[in-house]
Amino acid sequence: MKRVTVDMAAQATGLFDVHRFCQRTKAERESAWHAFRALGVGGSDMSTILGLNPYSTPYDLWLEKTNRQQPEDISGKWAIVKGNALEVELRRRFRKLHPEYQVIDGTDISLVSKQHPLMHASLDGFVYDEESDSWGILEIKTANANRGRTDWPDETVDDSPVDVSVDESEQPQQETQPEAEPSPVDVKRAEMIRRFQALGVASDAEACETITKILNREVKASDELTEAELDKVLGQLKASVKEGE
Repeated sequence: MKRVTVDMAAQATGLFDVHRFCQRTKAERESAWHAFRALGVGGSDMSTILGLNPYSTPYDLWLEKTNRQQPEDISGKWAIVKGNALEVELRRRFRKLHPEYQVIDGTDISLVSKQHPLMHASLDGFVYDEESDSWGILEIKTANANRGRTDWPDETVDDSPVDVSVDESEQPQQETQPEAEPSPVDVKRAEMIRRFQALGVASDAEACETITKILNREVKASDELTEAELDKVLGQLKASVKEGE
């Protein structure tokens, strides 16, 4: 199997440049990503620009992009916390379900359009189909079945990869970087989120209220827990499920 990289996709299409965030810590990389994101328009901005976003308006976006207004901090929202915690596992799950594709992690990467440099894209993953010699995009969503019925009841998505020809004679043979294994803390945090979701907890703030009671200290965000604290919370959640059976 030919090993591929994001740079090979960029060279093959000639449509975009690859911008990497190589800061030392995750927090520094996230900060750099937010700063870079403010310089252009990304996929998450398009629904706002088109007037399809029920949570924001084109005017709000203009205020943010021109530094007249700070964007809302949504890092603590349950959907964001859950999505970040489950993304690695879902990408791994997609690999198992579709061994015919090569999947490249899109973390800490932003694509910039050559023709329109203001157009940015941060992808969950890149998909390469060797049989058709084409590339596609992996978009991960953690919305539940109810969102599918209420938000997209009549829509279908074409799941065929984007048709992009690759001339192997012009491409360097580089190996895909293996995706880092999640740490024990990440695994336990993902399990905690799944258990809270199963209990009907609707937000990180609501989860933190329960966590605060379990740990007997104020917890403002679930991602601040140590591994020992995660063990204690998980133990209590498992015990609660057994009591309810």
